[in-house]
Amino acid sequence: HFEFPTFYLKGCYLHKVRSFGNKYQEFRKPHADFVVTPEPPKNAHKIRFIPAVGFGLFEKIKTVVLPNPNQSADIIFTMDYASRFVGKRKNAGLRLNVVDIRPS
Repeated sequence: HFEFPTFYLKGCYLHKVRSFGNKYQEFRKPHADFVVTPEPPKNAHKIRFIPAVGFGLFEKIKTVVLPNPNQSADIIFTMDYASRFVGKRKNAGLRLNVVDIRPS
């Protein structure tokens, strides 16, 4: 059994938030797919980002981040290596698996 290290990141910004999951299981909390950046959205197209996923966190992200996109957040996460196919090409790389989130 291997425990993945857990990290804490303060004052980051979440962009491109979208929900995903099984639409037929309404009692389950939907998941969130987003990107994490060190700066607010106004400069998001010019800066680096890290893809992230939050399983069961869409409702929480909706109340913390979506009302004010300039709101920074603190996140607790583990590192993950994502490997998936987008169209015909493979999209693989580092991804943050967010465990919890709160406003900064």
